[in-house]
Amino acid sequence: MATVEAVQQEVGEVLVSDLGLDGVRLSPSGGLAVNVEGTEVFLDVFARGGEGADAGTVVSIYAPIAAAVPITPELLGWVAQQSGAWVFGHVVVAPDADAPEQCFLTMSHNLLGEFLNRVELSSVLVAVSASAAALRTQVEGRFAAPVG
Repeated sequence: MATVEAVQQEVGEVLVSDLGLDGVRLSPSGGLAVNVEGTEVFLDVFARGGEGADAGTVVSIYAPIAAAVPITPELLGWVAQQSGAWVFGHVVVAPDADAPEQCFLTMSHNLLGEFLNRVELSSVLVAVSASAAALRTQVEGRFAAPVG
């Protein structure tokens, strides 16, 4: 099984060598962050269940859609309608610990790190970025104020 460190290194190589992206950096979570056509995308690698060499790894790819979004029945209904609309990714509602009546919306997709395919990773990264950008336009004005 691949280690978290080895998978994160391979992810970084895909971003720089395969996609030619500049500005790849460490994110606050300890993963990687990169700007893809104006959208910040984060890539975290973590151990999957269990302990030791047999645990495996997951590559989590996600991009912010909006922050400080009021949690309303209309928002949750919209998120539910989006659940099967995307080939790569899904909309995630993450409650804000500092403001429980609000949430963060992200577009997220996970891949198994031990079977990482460079073309698939590249495709998912571009798709998650584009989907988050498209959804941001839908969310702003309807559910949330534009992000700064």
